[in-house]
Amino acid sequence: MKRASEVNLSVLFAIYIFKFEAKFNTFAAMRHVFFFLCLVGLVTYKPLRAQPASRVTVFSHEGERFWVIVNGIRQNDEPATHVAVTGLTMPNALFKVIFENQKIPSIDKNVLLRDADDRPLALDFVLRRNKKGEMVMNINSAAPIGENFALPPPPPQAVVIGYHVVENPLPPAYRHIFSTTTTTTTTTTTTVVGPTPGPGVQMQVHDGMGGHMNVQVVTPAIQQTMEIRETQTTITTTQPMPSVQPMPGRAGWCATPVPPASFDSFMATLRRSSFTDTQEKMARDYVSKNCLTARQIKDIVSVFSFDDNQLSLAKFAYDYCWDRENYFIVAEALRFDSSREELLEYISNR
Repeated sequence: MKRASEVNLSVLFAIYIFKFEAKFNTFAAMRHVFFFLCLVGLVTYKPLRAQPASRVTVFSHEGERFWVIVNGIRQNDEPATHVAVTGLTMPNALFKVIFENQKIPSIDKNVLLRDADDRPLALDFVLRRNKKGEMVMNINSAAPIGENFALPPPPPQAVVIGYHVVENPLPPAYRHIFSTTTTTTTTTTTTVVGPTPGPGVQMQVHDGMGGHMNVQVVTPAIQQTMEIRETQTTITTTQPMPSVQPMPGRAGWCATPVPPASFDSFMATLRRSSFTDTQEKMARDYVSKNCLTARQIKDIVSVFSFDDNQLSLAKFAYDYCWDRENYFIVAEALRFDSSREELLEYISNR
């Protein structure tokens, strides 16, 4: 339904045209019509706003310098301890962190860039060692971006980079980190062996008068030749970067998430249960026996009314999640900020 102001403008517009067509010639009437349309445009004009994009900030807790690779494309040319990648408009992206210290294995993480309401996110990840001494990339904070949610400024020490799909040339000092060298050596041996007596034949000749004479017949010397030749071939190739895979599964953990129809059936049963203890027992049993995404776990946690039950189940379900890198969205189901912080702290230490 049109608003009252729009209806009034339409009526005025019709009256305006009628009057000027009656009093002036066609050219004058059209000139006034054009003038009126410009006036309406100024009144009703609303500037178009570009859709905000997500931003991902990665920082090293221990001060290790690194490169950030997004969808197979290196973003920063020089290694840094803080890197913020802006302009991420895709729903998810595969991040890879390569450390300047080559003794630290690289990290791969599929990052969900929008929340359940399809709003872009400002995500902060921290690189730190877990209890096993392995370097991991854990979510530190997540906030939606939009008209009512201002984008917080990146840390002052962060290198801010707009997402790009064409790599800049890598400084020569770091090219060895992004390349592998294969050396192939072919060896041929050359040996010359001098003349050696061949096998001989010895005979005794008797003269018939009691005397004898030894005779030795020697075959010609044999010369053997073997050649040694050494050549070395070095091939340097660039390390292949992994292609982006939307929401990859985890082999040996769980293969395929529960289909939506099956999950919806379980959710209907869970909501029909009238006792919280029964609901929690049912939820824990279902989570431990099925492959669930972070979004599905969030839906399960949202069913519970009490914060303690929500937090307890959210912690329990983490070990059974198909896409742990997106587990921060489960925190959105918790009702209190303190519980959200506790859950994020819990998963960051895993």
